[in-house]
Amino acid sequence: MKMLAIAIASTAATAALAQPVTEEPVPVRVSNLSQHVRERVQAHAEQGITSLARYLELTRTVHQLRLMDVVVGLDAWGFAGDSDSVDRQIERQIRERQQRPKA
Repeated sequence: MKMLAIAIASTAATAALAQPVTEEPVPVRVSNLSQHVRERVQAHAEQGITSLARYLELTRTVHQLRLMDVVVGLDAWGFAGDSDSVDRQIERQIRERQQRPKA
C-alpha cells in the first residue's frame, strides 16, 4: 500500500513538472542566417527565452550562434565574462524585462 502511494505521488509530481511554462516570445534578428536555421531560431524564439537558449546551446558547435548574436535589442558591451556567463546574463535580463508590469 505504501509503495502504491509513493508511485502515485511520483507520477503526479512528474506530470506537474512536465507542464510547459508559457513564456513571452523573444524578438530575434535572423536575416543573415540560412533559411533552415532562420526557421528553427524563430520557432524557438516564439516559445520563449528558455527554448531559444536551449536550442542555441545544443547547436552552438554546428551554427556557432549565441543569444547575443540573435536577440534584438541587446548591447554587447553591457556584458562581461566568458561566453557561457554572458549567455546567462542575457537570459536573466530578458526574463527581467518580461516580468516587468506593462503600463
